[in-house]
Amino acid sequence: YVSWSPDGEVLFASAFSVGDTDMTIVQYNIASRDLQTAQLPYRGAIDFIVLARDEADLFLDTGS
Repeated sequence: YVSWSPDGEVLFASAFSVGDTDMTIVQYNIASRDLQTAQLPYRGAIDFIVLARDEADLFLDTGS
């Protein structure tokens, strides 16, 4: 799945394979070229996981 933020500055994507138990979530900021990824367990669900903004940061790999 691929989606843009309302302002068109950030691209969101997800990828998974049938049979896997994890989903890769990607956030890419076009202007800063900042790429963040997260591996989330999804246990066969194919819908996005909805989190509050302050919770989402806990899942993103900022490279630090």
